[in-house]
Amino acid sequence: MAGDFWRLKIRDVQGIFSVKRLKQGSMLTSQIELPMEKIADFCRRWGVARLEIFGSALRDDFGPHSDVDFMFTPGPGFQRDKAYGPWGRDYMAEELASMLGREVDLIERNRIERMDNWIKRRHILQTAASVYVD
Repeated sequence: MAGDFWRLKIRDVQGIFSVKRLKQGSMLTSQIELPMEKIADFCRRWGVARLEIFGSALRDDFGPHSDVDFMFTPGPGFQRDKAYGPWGRDYMAEELASMLGREVDLIERNRIERMDNWIKRRHILQTAASVYVD
């Protein structure tokens, strides 16, 4: 049973938050359980090399109406034309939202890295936690 649990402590500007593995195939970040097997399948199908979670899902201010913020790094198999539809539709974010049962913001890591707001950019990159790595 002890093998089913792990804890990762990450230093945040406001203190320390933790990411815990609850049971085989799931992870709890603050107050949301992530279905890790489904997320891994999602990443493989979409050609995502790395998926990271950031924002309120990793802090104590995460609530029942909070969205979940993810950033991803496209892999060699990523097909941009299938991921994004007309009029700004984001099929990947829609699938993740359906999987988690709440709104999802999904952004490419390189967009975060090029943000003009260096304070926000640094905070996101320093506090993000990996959910999937190919």
